[in-house]
Amino acid sequence: MPLHRLSEEEQRSYARKAIESLEHWLRRLAHEKLSARFGHDYINGKLDSGDFVISKPIRKFIASRLQQEPHRYPRPIDATTLEYLIKIVCHPNFYKELFREALCDAYPDGPEEASTFLNRINEARNNLSHANLTTVRQVERIICYSNDVIDSLKGYYIRMNQEKDYNAPMIIRVADSYGNEAIGEQIRRNNTGRGGCHWYHTDVFDGDTLSVEIEVDPSFDESEYTIEWVGVLGSINVTGKRLRVELTPNYIRHDYCFYAKVISNKSWHRCGDCDDCVSICYKIRTRL
Repeated sequence: MPLHRLSEEEQRSYARKAIESLEHWLRRLAHEKLSARFGHDYINGKLDSGDFVISKPIRKFIASRLQQEPHRYPRPIDATTLEYLIKIVCHPNFYKELFREALCDAYPDGPEEASTFLNRINEARNNLSHANLTTVRQVERIICYSNDVIDSLKGYYIRMNQEKDYNAPMIIRVADSYGNEAIGEQIRRNNTGRGGCHWYHTDVFDGDTLSVEIEVDPSFDESEYTIEWVGVLGSINVTGKRLRVELTPNYIRHDYCFYAKVISNKSWHRCGDCDDCVSICYKIRTRL
């Protein structure tokens, strides 16, 4: 449906999803390239000259966020804002060596061009964050500019023969009706490539109505994949991004898990039977 036919809130939702997807891809690229070049602790790493790899304001910002919410960010790079992420990726000292090959399809003229267009996205993001008016043109710009970057990265990983690891629909957000939410790498991934959200601290009882919603990387069209839901009791007759279930006494368990599986239409799947899967686990109790 054309954007101008959508409500303002629907337009803002599309824009937010596009930016979240962009951040997910850029953080993945930055972490991969910086850790390979400077080691695991690249945030505090130094160059041969003795200068830090990452500037002092960004290091202080990351350290502050990690101190305030130590369990929220699986990797230090996840504590960056889009503004700081752009500064890292577009840094002239690193762009040619680390990021140019991955971003050249979107920005063939180098880091200045990349910085200009990425910062236009960031300006629009700030409008969204502060509930300022966002025009249809701004939403179009966000979606188009974000997809330009993501398409460039997808092309890069295909050229690097890493398509199965990167060019597959991934779950980038999980939220439930109890107010729990996990975004990006907060959906911690183990060595199988699958994620998990273990919200045992939540008060969940039989008789409750549980709603869980996943968000798949919007750079993949919804026609490119299907979503299946599975529970400990077996398959659940639900398709789509949202699970809604009435919790009967059969669900009472210390670690009841629901599984959302994303399965692309391709002949191969990143995790064998699916391209991404997240388990959402609860301690479900009885009301006495």
